[in-house]
Amino acid sequence: MSVEALKAFCAKFEEWLQNGLQIVKEFEKALAETPKDIIKSPDSDFLTRKDKLLARLLKRENCLIVLPVESLRIKANDRAITWLKNHPLKAAEQKHGVKFIFEEDKGILRSIKLEGPKEELEKLLQPISWALEKAGY
Repeated sequence: MSVEALKAFCAKFEEWLQNGLQIVKEFEKALAETPKDIIKSPDSDFLTRKDKLLARLLKRENCLIVLPVESLRIKANDRAITWLKNHPLKAAEQKHGVKFIFEEDKGILRSIKLEGPKEELEKLLQPISWALEKAGY
């Protein structure tokens, strides 16, 4: 094999490796952006108020995950969100054992995870939709 052919082979091999590395980087980025909790066969729905789309809902037996619409860019420390945490959700926690977690990224609310009796979770959708509407518009 000539030196030129070896150089051409090495150049093609380097290009192939760089393409493979790019694919791996894109895969890692997709993994980082994938929600951490993967729910098997969730029921999904949308949360709306006054014909405004506010969030996507993922429902299981005793679990509800509220994923606010990203374009609303709801601030995690918004007054309406603080009210939601401190009043309806705290009351549901004390009265019915509902557990809740607010996840945020760089000050933006990403999800509200609720666990508790299904009937109580359904009742909380009204104050959640009110808070998301006030915080998002």
